[in-house]
Amino acid sequence: MPRPRKRPKSSAFGRGSRPTGIAILTALYIISAVFLLLGAGAFGLVSMLGLGGVIGVIAGFGSMMLVVVAIILLITAFGLWEGHHWGWWLAMIVAVLSIISIGVLDAVGFIIGVLSFWYLTRKSIRRWFRF
Repeated sequence: MPRPRKRPKSSAFGRGSRPTGIAILTALYIISAVFLLLGAGAFGLVSMLGLGGVIGVIAGFGSMMLVVVAIILLITAFGLWEGHHWGWWLAMIVAVLSIISIGVLDAVGFIIGVLSFWYLTRKSIRRWFRF
């Protein structure tokens, strides 16, 4: 049976030392997920109050979508924290979607998306993720 591959020490950030920016991004994703779950609870409450028809359906669908996005953000945060390749890719996808969604959501999300994209493409950060 083959032995699990051990990660060698990185010259830029040893594997034991996580870059500060990755810790900050992870915290941002977790905080965003918590707020999305609170929003999902609010939508769910509206849906459960007996508001039938279109408003109830929209609230239920909105609640479900917020929960899905929150789960994706939590998975992304875990992948970033652990330094997995897929975590880097998910964070890049989240950053690009944040950049694209400026017209739909807000300028803060756009700025965070641009900064995340820029940070994740730095050579030292890519090296920490073993790219």
